[in-house]
Amino acid sequence: MPGGRVKEGEEPHAAILRELFEETGMTLTGGDGLVSPMYCHTETGEDWVIQVHPFHYDGHTIILSAEHIEFKWVRIDELDGVAFKHEGTASAVKKLYSDR
Repeated sequence: MPGGRVKEGEEPHAAILRELFEETGMTLTGGDGLVSPMYCHTETGEDWVIQVHPFHYDGHTIILSAEHIEFKWVRIDELDGVAFKHEGTASAVKKLYSDR
């Protein structure tokens, strides 16, 4: 799942769009909804905030950056079988769809 950090002076929404484009080549619209942030403590001792936003994908070809080796589209009912980098990501995505 693409992700990254918000740069100084950057709005979170703009950071999401930038990170998605940098890591996948995707240009997206939407993203005005936000699932309640989920907090996790990583194995390296860092504290992370996971934010999940809904977007509309434009259908263009995915071009992965060197940070990723593959991608896969999955249905909500398949999320438990996905190995996410951060614990809580699947729960945040499920919450997004259960609240709509």
